[in-house]
Amino acid sequence: MRRVDVQPHWAKSFPRNPLEDWWLPRTSGAGELDDEPTPEEREALMNAVATCIENAVLDEIDQAVLETILLAQCSLRWASDMTGIPKTTVARRRDGLIERLKECLSNEPAVAEYLDRHL
Repeated sequence: MRRVDVQPHWAKSFPRNPLEDWWLPRTSGAGELDDEPTPEEREALMNAVATCIENAVLDEIDQAVLETILLAQCSLRWASDMTGIPKTTVARRRDGLIERLKECLSNEPAVAEYLDRHL
């Protein structure tokens, strides 16, 4: 008897999630990366992000939120338990950090130049 691999019925009913592979680099088909920055661009972008992070962090609570929520990608509840900061304070600080980072990065010439060229 010949074995046939059959996909489960529930797998066929769900459409493919378009965001499933969002983190994979886009390629032109020949294996070349379309959006790969040059070493000079990468250095300028890294400096811009570092500068914005330094300017966005106002105190040790912001530093704890940055490390637990944005860098380690922990949940609000876990970050609250680890830092001893109330969950709503963590959420408000996270939102404030994100806004300050967005504002700072939108004003950075290296980021604007990169986005204009690659998007």
